[in-house]
Amino acid sequence: MKISGKKAAFIKGTFILTMTGFINKIIGFFYRIFLSNKIGAEGMGIYQLIFPVVAICHAITVCGISTSISKLVAEKHALKDETGAKSILFGGLVLSVGLSILTGTVLILSANTLSVHIYNEPRCGLLFKIIALSLPFSAVHSCICGYYFGKQKTSIPSISQLVEQLVRVGSVFFICHILESRNSPVEISVAVIGIVLGETISMLFCLTAFGHDNVAMPKTTDNLCFLPLICLSLPLTFNRLALHLLQSIEALLLPLSLASFGLKKTEALQVYGTLTGMALPFILFPSAITNSIATLLLPTIAEAKAADNQKLIRSLIYKSFTLSIGFGFLLTAGFLVCGPFLGGFFFQSPLAGRFIRTLSFLCPFLCLTITLESILNGLGKTMTSFIHNITGLIIRILFVVLTIPTVGITGYLWGILASEILISLLHLFSLKKL
Repeated sequence: MKISGKKAAFIKGTFILTMTGFINKIIGFFYRIFLSNKIGAEGMGIYQLIFPVVAICHAITVCGISTSISKLVAEKHALKDETGAKSILFGGLVLSVGLSILTGTVLILSANTLSVHIYNEPRCGLLFKIIALSLPFSAVHSCICGYYFGKQKTSIPSISQLVEQLVRVGSVFFICHILESRNSPVEISVAVIGIVLGETISMLFCLTAFGHDNVAMPKTTDNLCFLPLICLSLPLTFNRLALHLLQSIEALLLPLSLASFGLKKTEALQVYGTLTGMALPFILFPSAITNSIATLLLPTIAEAKAADNQKLIRSLIYKSFTLSIGFGFLLTAGFLVCGPFLGGFFFQSPLAGRFIRTLSFLCPFLCLTITLESILNGLGKTMTSFIHNITGLIIRILFVVLTIPTVGITGYLWGILASEILISLLHLFSLKKL
């Protein structure tokens, strides 16, 4: 009965996350269409350039900490230690918010230097300064969501994600309407302002919901679980940081390699924006299901491991593997047939349609990688998944450097496919050994 209860909670949580995930994806999808029409393919390329740096900031401030909160709270919850679970959350908040304020300050001070001397795109400077303001809000939001994921209570994180998306999109629509009514141009910074507003309101929602749980704040810092959080989050943080640094290198090299192929700077940004701002979001659109499974797999696997429930672990691995691979092949078939139509109909871009069709072969391996990585992290094999991801990223960078100058953007698409196949096979091999 206990096992069936755990499975029921897992299925319920997955369903809630999937539904809200799909709603978010639908909103985000049409928002991408709206945004691309307002700022153009080149604007989308510049907009996408800031996200590797943002990802580095999140890796430093919250990614490892929120994942650690989820895992440690799940273990405390399995042992009925609610006081310990609360101490973990508050300790994580202190660490994450402190790091986010420090990192945001550094980003604001170095924004102009970063945009001019590293990215060779001065228009990114203002975007970095604006997005830095969102880091503390994102830290609070992510930590509280990690706490609820650890307890397998998905309603608060799901609603907060929906609130964040609605506020982001709604605020951008509103600002664009005001600007156009005054015959003023829509700048890329409007989209970044929407991100800050979305994170702010989402944080306020999480704090309000958390306050209604009547959770008492620890009276002294002695009650905060800093040590286990630091021990677990440090490798996760360094893993994420290394991955995002490599992704930043990839983002920097891609336009340069396209220029070596013969494209002008504007054309390179347009191709980069079409790929990352139009085609890839389309491929990732149906991933709400696998993302939902992966989000809950980590705390569920961690809790089952703490209770030494090997039967539940095997069952979850088998079912998540079957669903991921089957769903991925269905997506491949759909995008392979409909890719050109989708790119032309939604973005008026034949290039986006070609990208969607080529990237369709990515779907089974992408779905598989997401779920298997969450299982490995839940089993405590964070270094294993890190090494696999680093290997995949190095493969992608090699394709950027070696193939794009000769065959163009097609070489990068080959690199993405090769890296995802390699990562999924490495994850499978590691789980088979375990």
